[in-house]
Amino acid sequence: MGHVMLPAPVDSSVRGDMRRFASHAVPGMVSQLHNLGVPARRLVAKLAGGAAMFHSDSVVAHIGSRNLDEVKRQLSLLGVPVVAEDTGGSHARTIELHLDTGLLLVRSYRYGVHEL
Repeated sequence: MGHVMLPAPVDSSVRGDMRRFASHAVPGMVSQLHNLGVPARRLVAKLAGGAAMFHSDSVVAHIGSRNLDEVKRQLSLLGVPVVAEDTGGSHARTIELHLDTGLLLVRSYRYGVHEL
């Protein structure tokens, strides 16, 4: 499970953990799974988030959709299919991943609970 903050390092002058960037987090997770012996054919992605939380015309206002675009681009490059998503909009989400079943619960105040 990853929680990206920005699409790529070029979007920030802040140094630190590269896993905050979609361009590094996604390939890094896939690499770790491969190193643990998970066959590539078993990998799938479920996405939640990418909301426009800030209402303005600034770059920050569109960071959610830009993050989502980069995550999807990286997954495509790595051949990992997106099997479900609850993305976009302007509302916050809380997620819960059940490792035993792969069920992803996405909760939002506005829309309740979605099972992915």
